[in-house]
Amino acid sequence: MVPTVEKIGRYEIVSELGRGAMGLVYRAIDPNIGRTVALKTMRLDVHGMEHDDMLRRFKNEARAAGLMNHPNIVTIYDADEADGLFYIAMEYMEGQTVQSLIAEKRVLAAEQIVEIGLQVCRGLEYAHSMKVIHRDIKPANIMITRQNMAKIMDFGISKAVGSMTSSSQVLGTPNYMAPEQIKGLDLDGRADVFSFGVVLYEMATGERPFVGQNVTTIIYKIVNENPIPPNELEVTVHPGLSAVIARCLSKNPSATAARLNSPRIWPITNPSPPMERSPRSSRTRKRPKLPEVRPERGERHKPSVPPPDRRLQLRARL
Repeated sequence: MVPTVEKIGRYEIVSELGRGAMGLVYRAIDPNIGRTVALKTMRLDVHGMEHDDMLRRFKNEARAAGLMNHPNIVTIYDADEADGLFYIAMEYMEGQTVQSLIAEKRVLAAEQIVEIGLQVCRGLEYAHSMKVIHRDIKPANIMITRQNMAKIMDFGISKAVGSMTSSSQVLGTPNYMAPEQIKGLDLDGRADVFSFGVVLYEMATGERPFVGQNVTTIIYKIVNENPIPPNELEVTVHPGLSAVIARCLSKNPSATAARLNSPRIWPITNPSPPMERSPRSSRTRKRPKLPEVRPERGERHKPSVPPPDRRLQLRARL
């Protein structure tokens, strides 16, 4: 049992929000400004990892996320250490994760998938422009707020491109890892696009594209096998959305423009058919021009009747 905590640093603990792989998350109050925050702390009883390595990863999250300022990325307010406990204060959000949405609905509506997808891609594109790779994109790390805003959470194992690393350890959640991540190759933002493709697949079909009885089987499938196309597994999936997901899940990160261009992958903004509708088809047709009289410039808003005879006007004046 974790002992009850009333205060961490200057933050007053209100309640426990949850437990993750790296530690506990509390709802807390910053007494200096009265702001409610989510306080993520490092849990010291994690097995199988050295304390120093855990602390380094936690600090890396604060450093990477603290550099970013984007509406689709969780905002970091503060990071510090108190009495041997490292913590990060971040924005507090009310809502549910994509993982909870999938558990509740199994299959999400196409419109909702596209809306979430666009927002997450904007956040990823911004992070990649800041040379930050998330490396652990999964449903549990995407929060949907009550205002329907998608927020990417937990940059705990992110890696700034070009930074030095002291270990070749592969980090991430196996079901959502890109092939190059499994192979231990150098990563860029395209690895996040692959991982998000797995999330999109799961939102659209209610199933993961790569499954197995053990981690070895899952890893083998990710590297060597192509999943069943989403619209074949779930007939309600629009072919355009299915094509987007397939492009994200390409094995070779340089094989398609989708993963080359990071999250700029969306060929559709409205998932409802018909996709090939002409842009002019929804406009009101113009009324045909009348052949009798074409009004002069500046008179287009006047009734199209012939002007009065000027000779009649002269006679009237006389």
